[in-house]
Amino acid sequence: MHSSHPRPAARSGLASRPRLAVVLAAALLLVLSPLTTGSAPAAPPPPAPPMSKMSTTTLLLSSIPATGGRAVPFLRLPTRHMKAGQSIYVVGRMAAVTNVPRGPMMGIRIICLGGSGGPFTVRNHDGRAYGVQAIVVRWLFTAPHDGNYTCELRGVGATQIDPQVARLDLVASRSLLQATPVRPGAQGWMTGADTCVGTQGIPNIPQCAQPRSAVTVLARHLSAGTARFVNTVTDVQLSREYGAYPGGSSTVKVTLHATPSTASGHPCAPVRSTSRTATINGHVHHYKVNLTLPGTRVNLGGGCGRQVLLQTRVEHLAGNPVTVHDSRYSNAAAWTY
Repeated sequence: MHSSHPRPAARSGLASRPRLAVVLAAALLLVLSPLTTGSAPAAPPPPAPPMSKMSTTTLLLSSIPATGGRAVPFLRLPTRHMKAGQSIYVVGRMAAVTNVPRGPMMGIRIICLGGSGGPFTVRNHDGRAYGVQAIVVRWLFTAPHDGNYTCELRGVGATQIDPQVARLDLVASRSLLQATPVRPGAQGWMTGADTCVGTQGIPNIPQCAQPRSAVTVLARHLSAGTARFVNTVTDVQLSREYGAYPGGSSTVKVTLHATPSTASGHPCAPVRSTSRTATINGHVHHYKVNLTLPGTRVNLGGGCGRQVLLQTRVEHLAGNPVTVHDSRYSNAAAWTY
């Protein structure tokens, strides 16, 4: 006699179908849920364009209070991508007038965000009656790793005379930040401790304790590789020392020398040079001399010019002793082509 109830096997198979549908629906929901109810991880930003020659005179601000505060960005280049070891030659210039009769100190420094910062330069503005005055800092920046870099020029003003009202009003048409890619193997370097030149020593200033008629700084042998020419720049920060030693404004001659040499460093061709005479008075205490010597011929044949010896010489001509400032302020650079 047959039972009227369904067979257990059939009953089990019919019941499993709804459960299977539920499981499949849940799995599908799990797979689709990131697309329908969440958001995908953000894609990394694209790399900045490759580094190329660029410049700007567009000011980020119009004036800098002379309160002696921190340096603030006032010129900025677009972000660019650089490979590790790639170098750019960066030039920054601040041009400004001041609103006070006795001018405040002007200071600038180049910073390449993502990398490092260059040397400082400072000088005192002569004052309101002297109109637009400018300072320049130059630096060879080499990328420490692959990445995006943003170079900016930062300025600072400072004075102890009317600091609540004194300011530097920036002049856009003469202010500049510029970067130029240079060939691999370029080198930038800085000097060591402060040195001094003067016909008379100053006992209480260590670097000026002994009289010196001249001093050589920022010297280096640069390998020429397979290049034909070398461009060289040197920036030397000078300060007149105070007191009756013998008194009066200081006058110095700064010369950049480039001497082609053999691979062992022996000179083998005539020296090339460029010079500038600078006078530093008691009011404009700081003074930077910028020298450029382009197109020194190297690889002259017979092993001559495999290297080039680069030197900066500061000679004392008259007046008070002069300090040649250290690596915070003085630097040089060279690149081949």
